[in-house]
Amino acid sequence: NPSNRWQTATWDGTGPCGINMGAGTRRPIKGNGVSPAGVALGVFDVDFDGTDELFLFCGENHPGNVVMMYDPDTDSWTNRTGTSGIVDIASCAGGQVGGKYYLHGAPNSIFVYDFQGDYWETHAIANFPKKTTQGGSASDDSKIYMPWGAYDDLSRTSSNSFGLAMYIYDPATPSNVFAGAAPPFGCNQAAVVAYRDRVYLFGGRIAGGADSSTNLIQVYFVASNSWYISKDTMPLNINAPAVWFANRRVFIANGYLFNNAPLPNQLSNVFWSCDIRQLDPPFPTALDVFPGVVDLGMAGSTGRFYVGDTGGIGLDYTNVWSAPWLTVLPAAGSTVGLAYRTNTVVVNRGLIAAPVTGVIQVIAAGS
Repeated sequence: NPSNRWQTATWDGTGPCGINMGAGTRRPIKGNGVSPAGVALGVFDVDFDGTDELFLFCGENHPGNVVMMYDPDTDSWTNRTGTSGIVDIASCAGGQVGGKYYLHGAPNSIFVYDFQGDYWETHAIANFPKKTTQGGSASDDSKIYMPWGAYDDLSRTSSNSFGLAMYIYDPATPSNVFAGAAPPFGCNQAAVVAYRDRVYLFGGRIAGGADSSTNLIQVYFVASNSWYISKDTMPLNINAPAVWFANRRVFIANGYLFNNAPLPNQLSNVFWSCDIRQLDPPFPTALDVFPGVVDLGMAGSTGRFYVGDTGGIGLDYTNVWSAPWLTVLPAAGSTVGLAYRTNTVVVNRGLIAAPVTGVIQVIAAGS
């Protein structure tokens, strides 16, 4: 939680709730647990109330057609299995674009889950291997980036069945995957985050053996299809961690600690985070605004978005809005360093007769 403390999930309603794992009797029903290993995660506001629901897909305890949805408004879990059709997915890679989640975990296939409709589609893709299930993935809200591979040993003398690759899936071409430049080092079980024009790979296994965890941060530049090894590294060599990207911070937890002598090789409870804008290579000064959509649901009248500077120098900016029912406070502002300035969206629903979309432009010199 924001106080930088962990809380234990409980099942009796007295504390924060977690995934059951089949060991308890409440929230969710016993047997509906999803293993944290190999699970994929997405968010979407299915009830249009302005609050996203959380979705967990598959996982090693329950491979196959498993979708668990958590609603923070009611603090409850629902098993939304969708229609049948997904089989034998114990570990998966994928990402969310709009109202759909794109999941890979079986040979020659991409599975697509529709959040609103709660159903699956299957897209056949020839010669698409299953090995990405041991990789990570991330989405830039347009394409899905799935890096994969590790050398047989740290000398990088061969690649065997662990050949390095960067698979890129574009929902606009549903029956194909594109091959990007291969990562310079192995990235099996790396944590993957997409931000602006870059895809970051944190840690992973650089060789085929489990004892080859790394602390490397590899950076893929989308526009130039090229790789860069960051001068920054993670505090420990780690593979298969959980990762979450929120408010421009990367949060990494747990995973396997191997190759950290004199520490023993073991599962971990480590947790660390960083501002992605502070990592090498640096970003040029430019506006950074998030989220891209402020959804007020069917009843909300105020919302927020945040304005910052990727370079951390500070920018003066102006907000321009598109409709008389829409106001933004402040109308103009300034950022300081890497801090984000809060902007409040105010909607006069008395001027709205039906569902509408407004547009806010955030303008700074040259950005």
